[in-house]
Amino acid sequence: MGESNIKDILLEEQDGRIYITIPANKEIGYSEVTRLVKSLDAQDVDYASLKRAYTAARGESVRIGSMGGAASFPKREISRVEVEISADGRDAYITLKADKGGKPFTYREIMQSLKSRGVIRGYITENIKKAAAKPSTERVKAAEWLPPINGMDAELTYHFPEYRDLLPFLLEAGRETPFEKINFIQRVKEGDLIISKAPVVRGVPGCKVTGEKVLFQEGRDVVLEANEHLTVSPDGTMAFAARDGQVVIDKEGKVAIRPLLVLNKTSSDKEIKFNGSILIEGDLGYCPGIIASGDVQINGGNQNVPIRAENVLVRGPFLMYGKNKGFASKDLACANTNSTHIVARSIYVDKNANHAILEAEEEVHTNASEGMAIGGEIQAGRRVVVGELGNKKETETLVKVATGEIQRKYNDIRKEKAEKRLEKLKEKLEAMQEDYLKLDKERMALEGKKIPPGLEEKVRSAKEKKESFQAEINSLKTELVRCKSFKPDINLGEVVCQKVYPGVRLEMGESVREIKVPIESSVRFLKRAVGIVTEMKEMAEKKEKKE
Repeated sequence: MGESNIKDILLEEQDGRIYITIPANKEIGYSEVTRLVKSLDAQDVDYASLKRAYTAARGESVRIGSMGGAASFPKREISRVEVEISADGRDAYITLKADKGGKPFTYREIMQSLKSRGVIRGYITENIKKAAAKPSTERVKAAEWLPPINGMDAELTYHFPEYRDLLPFLLEAGRETPFEKINFIQRVKEGDLIISKAPVVRGVPGCKVTGEKVLFQEGRDVVLEANEHLTVSPDGTMAFAARDGQVVIDKEGKVAIRPLLVLNKTSSDKEIKFNGSILIEGDLGYCPGIIASGDVQINGGNQNVPIRAENVLVRGPFLMYGKNKGFASKDLACANTNSTHIVARSIYVDKNANHAILEAEEEVHTNASEGMAIGGEIQAGRRVVVGELGNKKETETLVKVATGEIQRKYNDIRKEKAEKRLEKLKEKLEAMQEDYLKLDKERMALEGKKIPPGLEEKVRSAKEKKESFQAEINSLKTELVRCKSFKPDINLGEVVCQKVYPGVRLEMGESVREIKVPIESSVRFLKRAVGIVTEMKEMAEKKEKKE
């Protein structure tokens, strides 16, 4: 702040009163302003008004006192341009005041008025020139702010399908890929690119009409961390498989490389058990059974080998006899099945399900245009989608969707699982709590001293694990409350199909419907409090009358 800035302060006189104008865009100390005013031969100086002129009313002419003895100041000119700045500093407006002399307004005069009020950015030149050329008493927008451009978050690209479950994957991939060529198990080798990262894009600050900067929102970064599953490039923009296996998204939403057992020949006298996923290249030969903690994909067929896994994909036929079952804790899919009992969260049969028992907590699907369900029984907690239900021979086919019995059955299963999981987690949490407290005590004992490398990281990791387990425990407790207060939903249930033949019996909620005549157009049955959709009933009655 130099003397030149003090000289930029304008002191004027009008009718014996003193007015001061402090430039908005000049750095002037308030103490310098008060010294200047005290040096004047003035009376009744109002220091509150002087403070306002220095702060809120920069660029405005403000009365601060009365004329004293011999002091003289330039005569104050009444501005013909009224400038208004919005409270947030984003916009500035002008209102032109007509005078008796009819002196024309000029672009320069308007600009000077704007600058004197501290408007130094974002001029709308076109509006100002129009206002000068054709004056009116209407308020005109003369300047506007430049809004900030927020930064862009770092963006991750996953170089594999991100599906955690088989059914959504099939419904998407099946649009372009034949069922017999679909790969749900995404096999990777050590060094394969798994994730790439586009870095954060920095934002650009904005600017108010007074020149004040407006901060932008920083983009959020995502750190690719190396672990037992991934290695990371030195610049942190690429992650690679740390080992061979199946790439998956785990329960916590993180990328993991799951152990993968690949078999070409599967005939065995012993049950195959594997802590990971299993890929079988070809038909599944004889063995007492397969149990995998991960997924199972068979690139051929399966005949009478019971399977238990998360997701199960059988590209060929899935045939089970006697008491043997196919079981998936998530989803199970096969090309076709005959006289087979399948239990899963959701089931997909690409072609035909003949005389099969299909039990699904959520949905049962076949190929929507070609798949057929003939004979046997379908049980689904929510939805059934098939090409055709039944056949021309009127084979008895039972379809149960969201009946009270089914809803209560799966509620009991969820409750039992939640209780078992809760007990295990509580035991683990106690051990974790002890580990964390021990590490934290060790760290606190070293406060002010050199902490051994890795101790802080161990404490942080232990704390994160403890908090993660606690969050899951709270979620399970909430789930148990829901299970204990469970009541069947009378509006739940849907069947979608292209054709329905006589011999099919639909049970939805507490409603039962026997199909008496073929319905050969695309139909959709919904459960409602009053029963199955009225339009479907009318369609069947019309067909009965014709016959």
